[in-house]
Amino acid sequence: MNHRLIATTLLAAALIAGCKTSNPTDSTGRVSVQSPDGKIEFTLSGKGALVYSVAVDGKPVLSESRLGLKFRDGLTLGADARLGKAEQTESNTTWENPLGKRRIVRDHHRELRASFVEKSGRSFEIVVRVFNDGLGFRYVLPAAPSGAASDFVLEEEQTRFSFPGDYFCYA
Repeated sequence: MNHRLIATTLLAAALIAGCKTSNPTDSTGRVSVQSPDGKIEFTLSGKGALVYSVAVDGKPVLSESRLGLKFRDGLTLGADARLGKAEQTESNTTWENPLGKRRIVRDHHRELRASFVEKSGRSFEIVVRVFNDGLGFRYVLPAAPSGAASDFVLEEEQTRFSFPGDYFCYA
């Protein structure tokens, strides 16, 4: 048996399971992440107003759509943000779901963790997970500085979904 081949295969598997890429951005402040099969692409643009878009098989599903959160204290995240750092990872694991349709669930996705700094100096992150059949994203807000009030009140969710055409919607 070829031990070199086995070691190379194990190393490749370990690299794929914990794959990391730092700062996968271009000079325009754009960063994107694709699904493991490469069919779905989520793109963030962090140079000014924070926007995102989604394409499937190279065709736009969501055109540039705004991201942002407005708080009662007047702070708005996403209004004038600059991309600072971006990191991508990939995960391919399973977990047990005792109540669902499938008992063993595969969790295969690529994750983008993008750090932004607002013009006001406040930082935040957008975390995106892209699967072969969809995606999800969330905002991550840092803890309040020591001595500051830790409570905040979200006044307006400014995230938008801009479709490139006029489509039927079934509810």
